[in-house]
Amino acid sequence: GGKGFGGLPSDDADVDALSAVEELMSGERGAKLDKAMREVQSLRDRLDAMERDAAEAGSSKSQLEEAERQRQREEALLELQQRLADVDRAQENLQSEKAKIEGLVGLLDEEKEKFKQQRLIVIAIAFALVVVLNKIFLHQ
Repeated sequence: GGKGFGGLPSDDADVDALSAVEELMSGERGAKLDKAMREVQSLRDRLDAMERDAAEAGSSKSQLEEAERQRQREEALLELQQRLADVDRAQENLQSEKAKIEGLVGLLDEEKEKFKQQRLIVIAIAFALVVVLNKIFLHQ
């Protein structure tokens, strides 16, 4: 790492800064996505358990118990749909944050490229100046 030409950070420092920003951004968003996906899995497990219970119970259940189980199943399915929507939103947020970071990286690359070009111009001018000064002072 360290400083590059003219006191600007070197490439290593840019990479460190970017990975720190990326970790910060994806940390919270990633945690939300992870939580939403865990909730979805737990709901799916609950629905599977309901299906198994229904299959095991067979025809021995009364109509009332069957209606209650059906209501619980519909509630669980509705909740599952909501959690899947949460997962989609969390994924979109994460993608949008990644796109922002990539945009910032692109801008940083452009700025570094401009700086490199300007640095080359300054070096060329300095070199030309040395040549001119040498001619002036050597041929007096």
